[in-house]
Amino acid sequence: MKAIILIILSLSFASCALKKGPRTLSENAYDGLRFESLNRYDFNRLDQSKYAQKGIALCHKKQYNEAYKIFKTQLDNQKENPVYWNHLATCFLLEKKYPKAKFYYDLALSVAPKKSKIKSVIMNNLGLYYLNMNRPYLAQESFNNAIKGNKKYKTPKYNLAQVYLKFSQFNSAQKILTNLYKSSPKDIDFIYSLGHLNLMQGKYAKANKYFSLIPKKYMQRDDIATNYALSLYFSGQSNKAYKIVKNAHMDNSHYLFAQTELIKKIERTK
Repeated sequence: MKAIILIILSLSFASCALKKGPRTLSENAYDGLRFESLNRYDFNRLDQSKYAQKGIALCHKKQYNEAYKIFKTQLDNQKENPVYWNHLATCFLLEKKYPKAKFYYDLALSVAPKKSKIKSVIMNNLGLYYLNMNRPYLAQESFNNAIKGNKKYKTPKYNLAQVYLKFSQFNSAQKILTNLYKSSPKDIDFIYSLGHLNLMQGKYAKANKYFSLIPKKYMQRDDIATNYALSLYFSGQSNKAYKIVKNAHMDNSHYLFAQTELIKKIERTK
């Protein structure tokens, strides 16, 4: 049964988003990366952000053609601006046009000051490019370089923790996630990641404690519902696990098998 535990990589871009959908957050209070990343912004928060009228927000909404028109009109005045090239590269990454994304990230790095916040932002996003290319060690190196460039920058720390989780480097992941949680104890994904970390280690009581801190309105999110339900099931709380997994959105195919199998397993014991 434990084979159906799923590892989720919920990675964050700086000033852009990996994907929309059930991972989005509607309140700033639950988003510890809100000053660094648009990864978890829903459309309402996007429209209220400082990027609302810029191409990067349109890319986040998958309105790529409209976004590229804006980038084109800005080109003459932005050629030496690393933020411009970083945003353009990120749009191509969101659109899964990976060669173009890499080209413009490299261009952004070439015009970025050696010791600057924007260089750390670019290195973080380059790490996400490497993950999409299935090159996790280069991704890890990029995240580490982003952190070295700006110690206060949370986004690459969060992304690096997800890589550590993927490869079961639990101590390294826990150190990062604990510090992130202390800095933003209401952040949904910091809480979720700590719950997931403990679930992966078989520490179900501790996992349940973290999962239970997540507000009810987000409890139906497929990643949260699935892993919380599994943790409850393994700790002998089948009825509660059943109720949570049955209330999951079930609109993410990545979790559907685990959800279905868990429901069947519990129903057979009733």
